[in-house]
Amino acid sequence: MKIVPLAADSLGARSMATLVETPDVTILLDPGVRLAPYRYDLPPHEKEEERQKELRRKIKEAAKREDVLTVSH
Repeated sequence: MKIVPLAADSLGARSMATLVETPDVTILLDPGVRLAPYRYDLPPHEKEEERQKELRRKIKEAAKREDVLTVSH
């Protein structure tokens, strides 16, 4: 089994998109990515917005391979 975090707080996003691959099935969990609109009264930085786009592309690529997609919230 292979577990691949695609987008998570530690990867620069407010999300927990995860790809789980087994020999029998590929599952994409919570395929989304979001930035906090304001933190410490500041809007997202350009680098954060670039990272969000990067992670969204990564999630879209994973969605092409998945067998099952789940959204928990």
